[in-house]
Amino acid sequence: VNYANTDPTVDWIITLGHRPYQAEQYVGDISSWIRNTVVPFCVTSPKYLMHIGAHHHIYSRGQMKETPNYNMISGGTAWDQYWGMSTETDMDDVQKTISNWIYNIIDVDVVNDKVDVESYSIGSNYKWKNNELMDSFHRYKNQAGPAQPTITNAFPDSLQLPYTINSSAFVSVPGELLNSTQFQISQTLSFSSNEVDRLRDYENLFGSAGSVDSTADINLGVNILNYNILSGALPNGWHYVRTRQRDRNLEWSAWSPADSFKIYNSVVGFPLLYTDTTIYAMTDTVFVTYANGTGNPQDWIGIYKLGEVPGGVGSTQWSYVTGTAGTLSFVNLPVAGQYFVAYFSNNGFTEIAPRDTFYVGPIPVLTTDQTNYPLGDTVHVTYTTAPAFTNDWIGIYKIGNVPGQVPSTQWSYTTGANGTLDFIGLPKGYYFAAYYILDGYTQIGQKVFFSVGDTITNLFLDKSIYNLGEYITATWSDGPGIVKDWLGIYNQGDNPNIDPLVTYTYFGGVPNGTKVLMDSILPPVTGNYFIVMFTNDSYNEVSNRVDFQIIDTLTTGLQQKGVEYGIKLYPNPSDGRGQTIIESEYPIEKIELLNQTGQVVFVSRNVKADKFSFITQDLPAGIYFIKIHTRKLFTYKLIITR
Repeated sequence: VNYANTDPTVDWIITLGHRPYQAEQYVGDISSWIRNTVVPFCVTSPKYLMHIGAHHHIYSRGQMKETPNYNMISGGTAWDQYWGMSTETDMDDVQKTISNWIYNIIDVDVVNDKVDVESYSIGSNYKWKNNELMDSFHRYKNQAGPAQPTITNAFPDSLQLPYTINSSAFVSVPGELLNSTQFQISQTLSFSSNEVDRLRDYENLFGSAGSVDSTADINLGVNILNYNILSGALPNGWHYVRTRQRDRNLEWSAWSPADSFKIYNSVVGFPLLYTDTTIYAMTDTVFVTYANGTGNPQDWIGIYKLGEVPGGVGSTQWSYVTGTAGTLSFVNLPVAGQYFVAYFSNNGFTEIAPRDTFYVGPIPVLTTDQTNYPLGDTVHVTYTTAPAFTNDWIGIYKIGNVPGQVPSTQWSYTTGANGTLDFIGLPKGYYFAAYYILDGYTQIGQKVFFSVGDTITNLFLDKSIYNLGEYITATWSDGPGIVKDWLGIYNQGDNPNIDPLVTYTYFGGVPNGTKVLMDSILPPVTGNYFIVMFTNDSYNEVSNRVDFQIIDTLTTGLQQKGVEYGIKLYPNPSDGRGQTIIESEYPIEKIELLNQTGQVVFVSRNVKADKFSFITQDLPAGIYFIKIHTRKLFTYKLIITR
């Protein structure tokens, strides 16, 4: 990047990596190195345009909050990824997420310092699209940003919630359109600590719009130039507000002049106190934020070592507050250790807010000499730059176990700031090692992950033979615990690295769990299969294979009373000129009709009756499968003739 900054032949910088900067599906399955190290460094370059990631089989696009740079996921290929498959969160720095197979065309105008990007979809497994334009965005250098907005409310002496804050119209001299607004509300004129910090885009594509491969615009019809404060959202008292506006070239306006308003008949705000993080290096500044204070200029905040009693000993550092809210900074805490910060009233030792605790000192780094150890090998864990308190220790835990709630698999005290500990006889499993201080469970530094043995995960099914359409329950233990671990079903004898999948499913990456396979996840035809677990979107098998069989015990021509499962289906075969009737001894919840390829051709939900009929005259001749959801799922074969 430094060379590119000074190279006149380089006009733009784009970074690419497997894992993305941000993701709204499978939340957290991103690259922390990209997000926290690579991109923050790259945005310092005036030539930087965007980061393109993948890993997720979707398209998404957003922008950095403070700098004119984009982040994108362009991974919509090969596999399916849809709404409802995972943990999902609407992120401020993602403007749209679309569960389609999408490709991008980047058009660079070198002469005029302009880049235009268009994103086209070929659809999904559910619906094909003919290279449909789904997104377009741009970045033009040396173009003026929007005009400074203003807050247009004429605030009364005091007001009640709900209340709407209004801002002035968007103005762009270059003719750009509005993309985003940001509203901040604070108890301080400096806005050093905010009660509201709301960033919104004119569009926000998030969540299903009815089908799992469609996306709803949840900001459709929302006027982002205004901000509505809901009842009870802010406490009584004075508050300051400001706003700014961003165009679609990612240029921000200046902040509006701040305005103030007073709220009554709302909630009483209890004093708050918190630090900006829980672990600090010795050279770090400790930022302490307070809010909802009394406003007494003799209220104060003090820092003490954990275990000390305020009033019995002096504070390590202290400072008076200014106003009812704000942020104080403390530097050069003299001794490494655990501290707490407290909020005191009127030059005394009466605490008016809950304490917050934190650690200051060296931050240890843990490493292992291997990432996968053969069963029986000694695991060597090396630690460096540790604080070396008395009774610091390193614990080995299985993935999914919570220190303090579950005993460690093995542990050992450390000696000194640097060293290596040997752990012998660990059983097969996926593990992490972590550094804990002072005989407690306060972890400092990052965990290090490793595994012992191979084919670690134990996978089993509830049965070995299933009827066609019958739900399959898979249970496992000692999984890798990665959010994109998945279960795949193959025909017996097939090679997953060569032969195609029959079906697959993600399961949230839980290391110990159960997944009920149903509907489209089930094999669509009879046969012999196996199921196996793969890790991290790869074809690396981490579990034993479990063989099972799908058989067809379905009955045709059911016209007599007392049929199997209390279900009647008639006429069957059907000549397709009339109705097919289903009768059940139990209430029917849902009916699904599938063709031989497994495609759903008819669905009726919320039947809530013991008899149901449907017309088959528009269906081609052939074999169909009817899934009848009643006290359990039953699947029957329906033959239509002509």
